[in-house]
This record gives sequence, structure tokens and C-alpha cells, in this order.
Amino acid sequence: MRIQTTRFGPLDVEASSILRIHPGLLGFETRHRYVLLQTEENPLFQWLQCVDDPALAFVVVDPVRWFPDYEVILRNEDAAALGIEDPDDAGILAIVTLPARLEEMTANLLGPIVVNVRTRRAKQVVLDDPRYHTRHRLLPQPLTATCAA
Repeated sequence: MRIQTTRFGPLDVEASSILRIHPGLLGFETRHRYVLLQTEENPLFQWLQCVDDPALAFVVVDPVRWFPDYEVILRNEDAAALGIEDPDDAGILAIVTLPARLEEMTANLLGPIVVNVRTRRAKQVVLDDPRYHTRHRLLPQPLTATCAA
């Protein structure tokens, strides 16, 4: 199927690749169909492009690649809503915020998107885990030079 995007122009995508996010991402509850797009520039980042709104797209990452100890413990009702019975069926995405200075980019680890990789159903969940918040830096803090006079 052909979709329109603001950033990438018209694209042909397989209907089977569409993620159905219910009840929608926080703040975008009326938008439910998305596709993941990979660009050649950087394989660590993907775009979560809305199928029904050409201008709506989010940069996302696999948070485990950046934070190896990251874990998502799903509530039973979320696992049931997604049809996840085996942990291997769950994929995790984190939305990235890209500020003007790229070294300050952050990932939302408190509200990951959980994807049933078999059925393509997805849901943004809010974790009840004090280790995570909405702005985890992806790149290390730059060292600042100090000089003693």
C-alpha cells in the first residue's frame, strides 16, 4: 500500500508491516496505524511513521541497545491486551527527543511502546519503576574542563 509522509514523500509499505497502537500514543490517542522506517544514515534509529497523518512521525530506538539492563515488566492486563504470552513475542521501542543540540537527545524509558512482534499490535505503557523517567540521555555527558587559577 502507498502512504504519504512529510519527511520521506510517498512510500510503498506492506500492509502486514503496519503496527496497530491502541489506544494510541499518549497525546495522539486518535492515531492508531504506524509503520517503522529504517534510514540508511543511522541503523540505531528508526522512524515510527503514522500511516494516517503524513506529518506525524517519531524517532524511536531499541532501548536495550543503549541501556543493556533496561527491563519492561508488563502488567497482566497489558500483556493480555497485546496477546503476549511469551516474552520473546515482545519488542520494545523508546521514543527519542531530538533537541537542537544532538548530544542532549534523550529516550523515554518510562513510557515504552511494547509491540507484539507476531500480531503487530502495540501499546504505549507507563511503567511503575522508579529507575526510569522520560528523559534518559542517550549519549554520555560531555566532560567539562576546569582550570585552577
